[in-house]
Amino acid sequence: MKNSGKSESFTLLHRQDLDKDAWGRFVAANPHGTVFHTPECYEVFLGTKGYMPYACAACDRQGEIQALITPVVVSLYDGILKPLSSRALHFGGPLFSDDPEGIAALRFLLNHYTNAVRKYAIFTEFRNLTDVSGIMTTLDQLGFVFEPHVNYWQELDRSLDAIWKQMKPSARTSIRKARKEGLKILPVDDRAGISAWYKLLDDTYRRKALPLADISLFERTFDILVPAGMAKFYTGVVKDRIVGSFLILLYKKIIYIWYTADETSMRYTRPTDGFMGFLLRWGLENGYHHIDWGWAGKKDEPYGVREFKSKYGGREICYGRHVFVHKPVILAASRIAYQGLRLLRRIIPGS
Repeated sequence: MKNSGKSESFTLLHRQDLDKDAWGRFVAANPHGTVFHTPECYEVFLGTKGYMPYACAACDRQGEIQALITPVVVSLYDGILKPLSSRALHFGGPLFSDDPEGIAALRFLLNHYTNAVRKYAIFTEFRNLTDVSGIMTTLDQLGFVFEPHVNYWQELDRSLDAIWKQMKPSARTSIRKARKEGLKILPVDDRAGISAWYKLLDDTYRRKALPLADISLFERTFDILVPAGMAKFYTGVVKDRIVGSFLILLYKKIIYIWYTADETSMRYTRPTDGFMGFLLRWGLENGYHHIDWGWAGKKDEPYGVREFKSKYGGREICYGRHVFVHKPVILAASRIAYQGLRLLRRIIPGS
């Protein structure tokens, strides 16, 4: 996906030309930098079936990075459905230096990006994880449309007792229930354990008729991010039976809850609630700043996942998403096809 560019002020550098150390330093120093912007995460996506990561930076005359994007083109299906199911997702959104030069570099970078990616994706979606109010006007001018999606941050700047008291009664009851049922949260310490961990996740997504990333995403995460201290896999176990699968990412003292799943027939053991109770204590003991629950849907639309996440008393934020549509007609057709396939999967499991 190379589309080289140059202006009087900036030079466009793609992954093969980017210095990995300079890239990592820019993300680490940038207040908006997340685990998803890192070179390590790029390498995870690079080896994932159905994923095509794209990393590109705008550098100034001294060769310093002023703006960076790291989206990944995700294809839900192969074959004839691939053109209808390929979208570019940018977890965390674009990074830029917080000054006029950084904004100018971002504008230069995104102008090139939207032209380059249209061959591969129907639309691009920035899933913002930090406050992007400073570039709202710029993104709007470039054709990115804002959508108000909410999220929850579980602050870890108080005692466990204080966090416990701010939870809704239903959350405290569920955590106690998990303890009573004997739920144990155990780390996945070897790569061989990823298969059983993934099976439960796959069963959950199939039951909900939702697309799930290939197991290679999680194998690469285990191979690259776990040794770097940037990820941890856990299972919830009751009487030697796996009842929950959980994956967290770690960066800049922030815990990102990336994937969770539980066994339907064992849901009475409250594995996800039990994991949350474990994670709160672990995060506090290890000096983390907050837990990022991930995305929780649109506030004005019913969404059970949001109700679950909100009961822990975390702070609701609305950094939202920005969407740029590259192929409007194909997008309309793909939405119809996607809903049809979801319905088919519900009617005929495994289809």
